[in-house]
Amino acid sequence: MRTYNIAVLKGDGIGPEIVNEAIRVLDKAGEKFGFAMNYQYALLGGCAIDETGVPLPQETIDVCKAADSTLLGAVGGPKWDNVPGDRRPEKGLLGIRGALGLFANLRPAVIFPQLRGASPLRPEIIGEGLDILVVRELTGGIYFGERGRRTVDGAEAAYDTEQYSVPEIERIARVAFEMARKRKSRVCSVDKANVLESSRLWRATVTRIRDKEFADVGLSHMYVDNCAMQLVRNPGQFDVIVTSNIFGDILSDEAAQLKMGIVSRHMLPASVILDPELTLSLPKGPTAASGMDALIHAMEAYTSIHATPLTDMWAEHAIALIAPNLRKAWARGEDIQARQAMLTGSFYAGVAFCNAGVTAVHAFAYPIGARYHIPHGLANTLMLLPVFRFNMVGNMERFARLAAMLGENTTGLSHEKAAGRCLDALESLARDLQVSRHLADYGVTPDDVPVLAESVLQVTRLLGNNPRSVSLQDAINIYREAL
Repeated sequence: MRTYNIAVLKGDGIGPEIVNEAIRVLDKAGEKFGFAMNYQYALLGGCAIDETGVPLPQETIDVCKAADSTLLGAVGGPKWDNVPGDRRPEKGLLGIRGALGLFANLRPAVIFPQLRGASPLRPEIIGEGLDILVVRELTGGIYFGERGRRTVDGAEAAYDTEQYSVPEIERIARVAFEMARKRKSRVCSVDKANVLESSRLWRATVTRIRDKEFADVGLSHMYVDNCAMQLVRNPGQFDVIVTSNIFGDILSDEAAQLKMGIVSRHMLPASVILDPELTLSLPKGPTAASGMDALIHAMEAYTSIHATPLTDMWAEHAIALIAPNLRKAWARGEDIQARQAMLTGSFYAGVAFCNAGVTAVHAFAYPIGARYHIPHGLANTLMLLPVFRFNMVGNMERFARLAAMLGENTTGLSHEKAAGRCLDALESLARDLQVSRHLADYGVTPDDVPVLAESVLQVTRLLGNNPRSVSLQDAINIYREAL
């Protein structure tokens, strides 16, 4: 029986949980197909910092180099956000890539025909399905270039350097062309050759390798900003995308969102455990984000055009529990009564939106969550006020009722003024929970808005529940307000 030596780097956060399950899968595969694994465990990332003071110990490199393969979880977390740059967990991730010479990152994005309805893109854009492979250069470019800080004209400045050599580009180009030969024989090389000198060298080198060694493979070139747009407008045009480290990092995350989630009645739970003791140690940040998410579930179900008296009942009960208890659970995590109320309220909200659907808040949150790695509940909170301000016109009476449910005194007010109190209540809640309300705080710029707006219009599954139709200009205006 063949035995494989596997280096196991569980990492941080959810990493150990994922890796443990992956090991179970490997062991079961070994039983079925007649091979065995010898696991050797090592430290990487935040856990390595805690144990050794550095994110990548030499011992970890040695273990990985001696192994047949390496199983890696995830690295990083809020605990290490304020450590110096050369000691951050991500530095260990870049280091192990360099130490092992892992220059090619293959990132597939596949939508099977049966799951077209689960994608944020319209079915007519997806067609019969999508199969894109992003080949990302992984050990060069700006992530590995010279960097630092200096004083310029009396002010502090920082710099990072994008540099590629011909051999680095040649080897990643060969990987892309070889992969394309096994697929549809089409490669799109993505760069920014109209601005960056490194991209001009990239384009010239990729073209030369194709002409000299892979004349049977089609080659096109595309600027990275156009590629980001084309991935949501016409993704079927792509087969293999080859690009630099930083561009590949961004585009592959976007491509991953094309496949999005899986929606099926077979995934509905048979039971739910609402045990507040399991949430007592939840930090304030996730408490606020998940609590706001549950509240938004209920409010969107209540304002959905598919709301019914039955879903209204569940949504109203959910808001009645969440609205007065979210601040308590956030302020005193050990308040088990508040935690229990939040759990029960989130369950009621789930019943409501599983039948009435959520609306544009979630639709607008999906693109920013995917592109900027913003946690889901936080992404919803960032988009809540701009979307609700837009949606109120579609059903003032419903939003006026929401204001009363949130504890606002609406007696004697018109529906319009009462609906405005709903926004006041939600803004006050977000402020009390210390949740940021500006996309700019997470790196979103005005230049990003058009692509985000294009993306949100593809989330037809949710926009179809919204009390107002959303045009491209509406989407642009809403994102601009959220900045």
